[in-house]
Amino acid sequence: MRRRKLFILGYALWSLARASAVEVPPTSPASGLGDLEARAPKENQYPNVSPQFHHDVVLLVESDTLATGPDFYRAANLAAGPVPDFRAFRMRYELTLAAAAKGDRDADDLIAANWDALLQTLGRPMRYDVGHLVAQFPDDERLSLDPAPPSIQFVVLHPGKARAAAAGALDNDEVQKLVDADQAIRKRWNSLSEAEHKQADLDDHRRNLRIREIVKADALHTSKDFESASLVLQHSSGFTGYELAHELAVCSMLLGNRGLGRWLVAATYDRTLTSLGHEQRFGTQGALMALGDTKPRLADTDVAGIGDAERLALGCPTLAAKRANFFAPHPKD
Repeated sequence: MRRRKLFILGYALWSLARASAVEVPPTSPASGLGDLEARAPKENQYPNVSPQFHHDVVLLVESDTLATGPDFYRAANLAAGPVPDFRAFRMRYELTLAAAAKGDRDADDLIAANWDALLQTLGRPMRYDVGHLVAQFPDDERLSLDPAPPSIQFVVLHPGKARAAAAGALDNDEVQKLVDADQAIRKRWNSLSEAEHKQADLDDHRRNLRIREIVKADALHTSKDFESASLVLQHSSGFTGYELAHELAVCSMLLGNRGLGRWLVAATYDRTLTSLGHEQRFGTQGALMALGDTKPRLADTDVAGIGDAERLALGCPTLAAKRANFFAPHPKD
């Protein structure tokens, strides 16, 4: 436990450190995971991180040669980067999610710290502060905390205990009714009148508020509960709603959800990023690209430092499949 806390503290302080610009190395063949791990003790130690080393990690991730949970976990531990910026910590968090989705239990323990580090680079408060940095550095204005609800903190910080507690628990009937209503209206969304659309927006808002109350009351018990709550909240209208929806989806995945809950991790993450002006990563979001379009096409997607292996790990089709048909079926695990 002490080693984990020291790692988190050092990692978070690194994310706050000032760094100068570095040149992007020329493109070169991707190095293997084992080769990078062998080079890491000399080339990937703060504050003297080699830009070439980070570039090689990016190439490895983009090569789509990572396949297993341990592969993604090992890559995540190499993905800090020479500059503590958004792109480097984005890649690290995405690899951690892919590792956890593939069942790597060590990756479960990194989700909180890596999510906090990414939020900091986005100028947003931490949600877990596992290193107790706010208390240790009260005068550092760059550190702030907006704690995730206790039910979410329990699952993310203690996934093993949460899985044990969820075993045999019953789904929350009210949450199921709320998500059923949320989905029912969307099945006939394109045929709604203007008045019906306005009413649907009001109903969305009402369900959104009620789900937040249920989350606050610690009334989510199963992976299905967290999945349903996330599905409702992903129809929010701004960052805080999408952030909460993402965290709920992560909880569902950590509790063993290999279906919709896993895909919602990717979808809510994409919505969180796009709500702040960044491009999506997993290719879950569509847009009407031209006047007269009746079906969505794949919205702009940033493909730097991510590959289809991560998309598949989270139950998403490849980008090629999505570009060919936005409604491409999700792969089976």
